[in-house]
Amino acid sequence: TPATLAAMRDLRMQCLADLRDEAKRIGGNSVVGVAFDYREVSGEGIQHLLAVASGTAVYVVPEQSRSAKK
Repeated sequence: TPATLAAMRDLRMQCLADLRDEAKRIGGNSVVGVAFDYREVSGEGIQHLLAVASGTAVYVVPEQSRSAKK
């Protein structure tokens, strides 16, 4: 349904923001190898959509910065 797709998009964006924040917290400036997993959990008439994202925090040095140091 459109509501489910919108919820999945919102969860994906929040997961990406959380990954970026965590990368910055540990000294990175990018995240590579990002993977998403979605699960629907329901019970007692209530449905939840869970999203999990994982990736590797890295520190990327722009090409211009690397050539300036040579």
